[in-house]
Amino acid sequence: MVKALILIELIKRRIGDLHQLNKIHSMTVVDVFQPTEEGFEQVEQPRRVTCFDCILSKLPLDNADVGYQTPEPKEDRPHRSVKKSSTEDGDEDTPNRSKGMRGR
Repeated sequence: MVKALILIELIKRRIGDLHQLNKIHSMTVVDVFQPTEEGFEQVEQPRRVTCFDCILSKLPLDNADVGYQTPEPKEDRPHRSVKKSSTEDGDEDTPNRSKGMRGR
């Protein structure tokens, strides 16, 4: 569930101005195990599973709902800077050395 929340936040920041509606509920799932040998009956094992529903929308959602979150503006991400090579910095006197041991 943590990865889903991280993904939701990433989408909200990249797209921006998204209304969000969260709902948490649980449901019962029944696992059925078939016997591998004759003479045994199948086993049914119920278990409760927690579910998380998230709706993201550009259109307004029900803001009276408990799980409603107001939209936030798109996050302005700065452009990544490109690292200059040593020759672009004017350090032409610096020899090009490899980082391996073979250059010794």
